Amino acid sequence: MKRSNYKIIFANLALLLMLVLPNLTLAVTYGTLNDAPKLTNNFATNVGYQPDKAQPLPVVIGKIVETVMSFLGVVFFVLIVFGGWKWLVAGGNDEEIGKAKSLIRNAIIGLVIVFSAYLISRFVVSAALRSVSG
Repeated sequence: MKRSNYKIIFANLALLLMLVLPNLTLAVTYGTLNDAPKLTNNFATNVGYQPDKAQPLPVVIGKIVETVMSFLGVVFFVLIVFGGWKWLVAGGNDEEIGKAKSLIRNAIIGLVIVFSAYLISRFVVSAALRSVSG
């Protein structure tokens, strides 16, 4: 099968999943648009955000850094899975297997770097919070 056929099949499958999966979630609607601010505030309070209380700058920066690091961790994990998939479909071709191994190795190195940066940033933000709060 040609590579373009795989792309067409993948694009159709992705489109099908985007159209069908939201209907399978059995999402429930809550009221009207007039209820949206109340629901948003309830959700924000449930996840730990306090709208009436301003948060210090180190906390905000820490949350942004944690979010970015979490996203990068997911990206590198997906790269590891993709490298495994490339290795799986290499069909014994040594050049393709070498590329897949290289991708996996580089993704693992990236994951270790991101995890280390996450730990360091978490330590720095917690130290900054301790210095701010006294």
